[in-house]
Amino acid sequence: MKVVCALLTLLIISCTNNRFHDGLYKASLFNNNLTWMHEEQIELDGSTMHVVERSVIDSSIQAEYKTTCKQFPDRVEFKNKNGIVEVCRFDDDGNFKYGDYTYKKQSPTN
Repeated sequence: MKVVCALLTLLIISCTNNRFHDGLYKASLFNNNLTWMHEEQIELDGSTMHVVERSVIDSSIQAEYKTTCKQFPDRVEFKNKNGIVEVCRFDDDGNFKYGDYTYKKQSPTN
């Protein structure tokens, strides 16, 4: 019986996804010539990452996708739109770092 309980506990722990960085992150992105600008938001919710890109001019959705992710104390690993696994870190303020861009963590609204 003890062995069964230990195995069950191990299974539950291994299937539980960490939620170290759950929340909403936003960034305004533009190229050097300012020929395009958009706002991108990333929502982390357990093992799901939801990305939405909006036009700054008219707020229309330019791109949107969901993917699975794994959260760790210092990073998030996810598959991008092309199926490539990427690793993103967090700065000292808890903001999401993706390449040269910093996505500011948004305060929850209640």
